[in-house]
Amino acid sequence: QIFYSLDKHEIVKSNVKTAWDLGFEATRDGWHIVLNSAKFMAAHATEDTDISKDLDPQSAAWEWDAQSGNLDSTAIGDWRGKDNVFLIDRGYDYEANHLGYVKMKLLSVDASEYKLVWMHSDDGISHTATIFKDEHVNFVCFSFDGNGEVKEIEPPKSSWDICFTQYTHVFEGPIPYLVSGATTNPFGVEVAMHTENGFNEISFEQVTAFEFQSVVNVIGYNWKWYDFDAASYLVNSSVTYVCKGVDEAFYKIRFIDFYDENGEKGAPKFEVQRI
Repeated sequence: QIFYSLDKHEIVKSNVKTAWDLGFEATRDGWHIVLNSAKFMAAHATEDTDISKDLDPQSAAWEWDAQSGNLDSTAIGDWRGKDNVFLIDRGYDYEANHLGYVKMKLLSVDASEYKLVWMHSDDGISHTATIFKDEHVNFVCFSFDGNGEVKEIEPPKSSWDICFTQYTHVFEGPIPYLVSGATTNPFGVEVAMHTENGFNEISFEQVTAFEFQSVVNVIGYNWKWYDFDAASYLVNSSVTYVCKGVDEAFYKIRFIDFYDENGEKGAPKFEVQRI
């Protein structure tokens, strides 16, 4: 996961996608909790209140976070005032090894912290955790590895615009699928997709009339597609994304390639120009 600044034209921070599991909304009034969808994570809200009870993942009604980043459409949902256990599917590592299940109860949230209790499904050892909020970031991240640990994943929310990452896209069905693409900073970044004019022809006067969206997956993954005849990904360079960055300036972006100099996929190459 690579956090990129359009203003500075540089990578601000990066981490391996398996470094965290949950993100806790970090504002004083925040209470939403998101999954690390880069690992294909899912959650099931059970009707049980006893965290020590065995739960069957095969009978779970799994939910995934909305790819739009809409905090009213998370897998965990509004947990406040409830006492139920959540079963968490931790998803997969880079080699497609399943990372197991966690049972979790969310105990409380206030202006400064969250409290929860949880256990790995295969060991039955109970752990408690306190997650302190930090309003400099969108989400404070937590990993269930070992005895649990808060992780410094996100850079300050005023310092980045785009995150290049895998994430779970839920198609109609629902059919969840892991894709590679770009999501935007929910802290004020807005994006418009434009195909009528070429990249070099788009002017500031045109941009002011564009329809911008604040959902995080406007850029998303489908600026590329897989060509089965060529057995490789192709990029649609005729699509321009115009971003209003965290600095409130406008930038136009177009993708050029999805392969590095060694021919390895997963290396987006793109052009950026401040308008």
